[in-house]
Amino acid sequence: MKWKEPTFGPTPLLRSLMAANARRKAQSFDLEAEQKQLKLVYPEWAKEWLQKYKEAWYIAEASGDKEGMRKAKELADGLRDKLREMEKMPPWAQEQMQKQTVRWMEANEDGNVRVMKAAAEAGNGIREKLEMIDRIKKTSPQDAERLNDLTAKWYAANDKRMVDGKDMSLTPELVEAAKNNYSKEAQTIMAKYPLPMPKPVVPPIAPPANAGVKQPPQTGDRQAIGSIAEFKRKYGGIIQTNAQELGVDANVLAAVILVESSGSGFVDGKLKIRFENHQFVDRAGYKELFTWSSEARWKGHKFRESVKHEWKMVHTGSQMGEYAAFEFAKKLKESAAYEAISMGMGQIMGFNYKQAGYHSAREMFDDFNRGHEQQINGMIHFMRGYNGGKLLKALKNNDLRSFVTQYNGSGQVDAYTEKMEKAMETYRKAG
Repeated sequence: MKWKEPTFGPTPLLRSLMAANARRKAQSFDLEAEQKQLKLVYPEWAKEWLQKYKEAWYIAEASGDKEGMRKAKELADGLRDKLREMEKMPPWAQEQMQKQTVRWMEANEDGNVRVMKAAAEAGNGIREKLEMIDRIKKTSPQDAERLNDLTAKWYAANDKRMVDGKDMSLTPELVEAAKNNYSKEAQTIMAKYPLPMPKPVVPPIAPPANAGVKQPPQTGDRQAIGSIAEFKRKYGGIIQTNAQELGVDANVLAAVILVESSGSGFVDGKLKIRFENHQFVDRAGYKELFTWSSEARWKGHKFRESVKHEWKMVHTGSQMGEYAAFEFAKKLKESAAYEAISMGMGQIMGFNYKQAGYHSAREMFDDFNRGHEQQINGMIHFMRGYNGGKLLKALKNNDLRSFVTQYNGSGQVDAYTEKMEKAMETYRKAG
C-alpha cells in the first residue's frame, strides 16, 4: 500500500488571516490613482463596492481560486461600466440607476436571482425613458426638456414625497395627485411622438424574364456571393453611389464590406448572427444561465435553460447554436436579445441600431432579413457616424489599419488589413 500525502484546505485561522490581509490590501489600494487612470469619478457608494470586490479578488488570489478572481474582476468591471454610463445621464436618472445598481449588487451578494432580474429590468426602464427623451429632442427640444423635468418630479414625489421642492410627507394624497398630474402631462407629450411602424418585410421578387441581362439587385436577395466579380455586378452601383456621398474610394468601401461579410449575410436563407452572452447579461441579467471564459468575455460562451440543465455551447461553428441561444434569450427579455447579436454582412451589433439608422435592434434585424442591399446600406450608415466620424475619416484617408483597429479591435490587425488590401485590388480589377 502506497502512502499518499494528505492534503488539507485552509484552516479557520488561515482563512481569517487571509481575509484580514485581503481587507488590508483592498483598503490601501489607491482608488484615486485608478480613477485618474481610467478617467472616471467614483462616488462614495461605488468606492465601497469596488473595495469589496478588491477584497474578494485578493482572497481568491491567496487561495489560488481563479474562478473567484474572475468573478470579482467581472463585478468590478461591470460597476465601472455602469459609472461610465451614468456620467452621461441627467441627475434623476443617475439617482435611479444608482439605486438599481446597488439593489442588483446586494441581490447578487445574497444569490437572489429574482431581485437581480427586477433590478436589471428597472435599469432598462430608465434607459428606455432616456431614449424616448432623446428621440423627442430631435423634433422638439422644448418638449424633451419638459418630459425630462416631469420625469424628475415624478421620481422625487414617488421616492422622497417631494412635490415642487416641498416636503409633502404628511399629505400622501397630495403626493399621489401630483404624481398623477405629472404622468398625465408626460403621456400627452409622448403621444405626440409615437414610435414609427416597423418597415414591412418584402417577399423575394421572382427573377425577371430577361434574366440574362444585368439587373440591379432586388430586395430579398439572400444568395451567397460566389465571387468578387459577382458581388461587383450585383452591388457595385450601390457601393459607387454611397462612396461618392461619403467621399471615399469605392474600391476601399467594397473591400471593407467583402472582408467583413465573409461572402454573405445569410446562411441557408437565415440572417447570419452571432449571439454574445456577455452583452445579453449586461442588459438583462441571468448570469446563472449564460456564461463565458474567465480569460475573455467573448470566448467560451455557453447557456442553459435553467440551473438544473446542462450547459450548451453557443459558438459551434454553425448557426444552430447561435439561434438556439438567441431564441432562448428572447423568451427572457426580447429587446436585450436583439441588442446582443451581431448580424448580417457587417456583423453589426444590435445595440448599434441607432448608428445604423434604426429605431430598435428588432427593426434592424427585420430590415437586414430582407436582403443584402439593406445590409449594405445599414453597414454604410453605421460607418458614417461610428466613433464620432473617425471610422469614416480612416476610410477617406485609405488608412485600412486604423479602420480595422476601430471596427474589429486591436486583435489580428495585420491579418485583416492584408485581407482588405487583397480584396480591394481584386475588386478594382473585376469586370
